[in-house]
Formats: sequence, C-alpha cells, structure tokens
Amino acid sequence: MFLVVDNTRRKMRNEIYRRFCEARLPCIVSDLEHCDYYMPAALIIVTERYLLEPVQYLAKMYNKSPVVLWDEKTDLYKFILDEYYKLYGVEIFNSFRNRIKTENDLVYFSNKRMWFTETEQRIFNFLFYYPGYHLKDEISKYCLKDGIKDLNAVPVHICNINNKAQRINERHMILSLRYKGYYI
Repeated sequence: MFLVVDNTRRKMRNEIYRRFCEARLPCIVSDLEHCDYYMPAALIIVTERYLLEPVQYLAKMYNKSPVVLWDEKTDLYKFILDEYYKLYGVEIFNSFRNRIKTENDLVYFSNKRMWFTETEQRIFNFLFYYPGYHLKDEISKYCLKDGIKDLNAVPVHICNINNKAQRINERHMILSLRYKGYYI
C-alpha cells in the first residue's frame, strides 16, 4: 500500500518501518534499485529530492502510482495520512464499507469490536484501504515482517481474521477468488 523509497541506508529506514508496523499500516521501505519490484502502490513516498524524478519515471510505467516528496520537517506518519487523504479523499482510519467501520486503530464488524494481532491489522488495512484483488505474494510483501519469505503464512492470517469475523456475524470478512486473490 505505502512504498517508501530511501537510498541513504541510515537508521531512519528502520525507524520508518518500525513506525509503520506500530501504526499497523502496510508498507515497504526500499531503495531506488529495488523499488520497482513493489509497484504499483497506493502512495509512494520519496525521502530525498534527487530520488523524485527517477521514482516518478518508474511509477509512470506502473499505472501512474502517486509519488510525493517527504519534507523531513514534518512527522512522516502525519504527512502520509494527510497525503493519502488529499489523493483519495478518504481518511485512512475513518471509512465505511458495507458492515465494516473503523475508528483510529479499532475495527467494528456489524457494530461489534474485532480484536486483531498487529499482522492481522496490517493485512486488514491493506485490503480495506487498497481496494481490489490482491495475491498472497503482494500481501506478504507489504504486511508480513519477513516479506516474501512468509508467503505461506498469508492464508493462515486471513483464516484467523475470517474465523474472528464468523464468530461475530457468521460471515467471512475477507473473501477470495481463485487466480485473482483476496479482497474485502
């Protein structure tokens, strides 16, 4: 969902990723050489000005993903949420779809609170705020800590989410379509 491009290999890369994980937002932090592997993305954030043009060029090749330059004077987390709102007109934590309601980090399904682990929350946020079908390799790259290495863990997490939803409403929250992927 969010792709952060940073070539500096400094401590900030780890801090960015840690902050996203704590906020339960799906993201990938990559360098310029490998960022095209993770495109398209809902929002691409560039941390250095000299990276802006090459990343915009790559983004045009992949369905014109929006690219923004982060001003280091602002908090990255707040900056990303504001940019996402400007682009899509939806606040990432205040949106409705069918029977699902979100407030801050809380998820309500049929007006009942859902309790997710951090990984399940990232998977939910990825599928909820980045609509469409997504294959498990795409979900694992953005939502799991070991990325593509944990490819087989995606169905397990989705099954856990659906079991929790089924206890509440006797319906699955995340659906799948063969050869297309998962969706909410």
